[in-house]
Amino acid sequence: MKFKLKIAKLEDVAEQYRSGYQAAPDGNGFVLKEEFEFPDPPDVTGITASRDTILSEKKALEEKFKDLDPAAARAAIAEVQKLKGTAQTEADRLKKIEDDLQAERTSREAAETRANAQLVRAEGAAAIAKHKGNSVLLMPFVERRSTVKDGVLTILQEDGKTPMLDVKTQKPVTMDGLIEHFKSQQDYAGAFEASEAGGSGAPAGGSAQKLAPGLVSVTDSAAMGSNLEKIASGEVTVVAPST
Repeated sequence: MKFKLKIAKLEDVAEQYRSGYQAAPDGNGFVLKEEFEFPDPPDVTGITASRDTILSEKKALEEKFKDLDPAAARAAIAEVQKLKGTAQTEADRLKKIEDDLQAERTSREAAETRANAQLVRAEGAAAIAKHKGNSVLLMPFVERRSTVKDGVLTILQEDGKTPMLDVKTQKPVTMDGLIEHFKSQQDYAGAFEASEAGGSGAPAGGSAQKLAPGLVSVTDSAAMGSNLEKIASGEVTVVAPST
């Protein structure tokens, strides 16, 4: 930059350069000092380098996407967003299918459990009726000693786990065999009619025994049937007939 040796007034030069002038000896204007120093200009090297980098990247991007149609790009982005929504919808659909399958399995298992229980009760009721037993008293024991798998009924031993086998044939015991077993046991004598007790109740043709209040004979099936709740609560006691 060139500076005039003499100026009429300081306002004729930029403010940052005014310190380089002094009043003229003759008092007329201002002249340059013999020695003067102006501040260095700001360092813009970093800014310039950053600008050059940005411009270079901009040029590279323009070159890379020079053939890209902006409208087509916007349409592609919209399609991607649509696919994301579709993917979410598909995931929800698959989860619903899995939930429906689980609900169906649960419902099927519950139905199978009910069917198995009905099979046990039906088989048990028929066998109990055949042997003239009391279904209300015997059914809980029948259910505890029975299990069904794949539609096949299996009679279990006292432990409720091991299949019960016939002592003579070593074949699985049927429901009829289980009721016969109950009928032969003194513990279950009161659950069968006395005339069919086969030795576990009163002898056939025996006369009814008059008992004190609160007592019921194991041979009196009618009295036992009408006092089931009291027997269960302990209000009525079942006793064997006196000989």
